[in-house]
Amino acid sequence: MRLTYTPEDNPADSRSWDWDPRRIRQSEATIIERHYGGKPYEQFVAEAQGQVQGALRVLLWRLMCRDHPLLAWKDAPDPYVDEIKVEHSAAELREAIANLERAPMSPEDKELAVSVARAQLADVEERESREADAGTAGEVEPGK
Repeated sequence: MRLTYTPEDNPADSRSWDWDPRRIRQSEATIIERHYGGKPYEQFVAEAQGQVQGALRVLLWRLMCRDHPLLAWKDAPDPYVDEIKVEHSAAELREAIANLERAPMSPEDKELAVSVARAQLADVEERESREADAGTAGEVEPGK
């Protein structure tokens, strides 16, 4: 998953991070749980992948801490919704849907998050298909 933060007041400060939720230390997962209302890390992952705004803000803060290890939660940006862009591959979205379906969430929250992820998956699959078609357009078979 790629998260891009582009502050409205200074677009030149745009910053992107790649995030693999499996490659995180337990201590970091514990910090995330504490700042995400005590919810289990697995639920945080599912909600971040489903683009729940509170999860994205916590994720933005932890990613910013990679560059600024002493950045306190109280000093983290409170971005506008459109200042954060999330991009997934189709494989990541399939995994996110599976995670959401297993996550300990209320049925209403789960249904919303899964429906958002499925809509995103359809868009990404269409985009990836167009890109694959564009990549093969104009190719000539060997020997012809």
